[in-house]
Amino acid sequence: MDRHRPHSRRHTERRVPPPGRTRPILEALTQDHAQQGFALGCLIGDLALDLSAEHEEARKELASIMARWSVLVTSCLTEARNQGGHDRNAQAGELASTVIQAWEGAAMRGRVDRSRAPYDRFLTCPCRG
Repeated sequence: MDRHRPHSRRHTERRVPPPGRTRPILEALTQDHAQQGFALGCLIGDLALDLSAEHEEARKELASIMARWSVLVTSCLTEARNQGGHDRNAQAGELASTVIQAWEGAAMRGRVDRSRAPYDRFLTCPCRG
C-alpha cells in the first residue's frame, strides 16, 4: 500500500495548478501497472474485493485508505472549482468519488484484458473532472 503514497502526495503540491494534479497521478499509476504487464490491477481495489466481506478490520482500513484518497481528490477539485476550473454547481466530493470509482473500474478491466486500453479510455474521458 505504501507504493501509492508518493503519488498521493502530488495532490497537495501547490506549485501545480489543481486541474493539473490528478491526471499526472493517474498517469503515473497507469505506468506502474504497465510495468507489471497489467497483471496486478489496483492493490487497494484487489484487497477490497478479496478481504472486505470476511475481514472487518481489513475492510475498515481499506475504507479509510479510500476515504483519504477521496479527500485528496475532493480538495483538489474544490480548489479547481474555486479558481474557475470546474462548474461551480458541481459537487466536488461526488465528482471525486466518481473519478476514483471509474479509475478502479479501469484498473480491473486492464487487469482482465492485460491491456492499457481501459486506462487510456479513462484518461481521455472528458467526464473525469
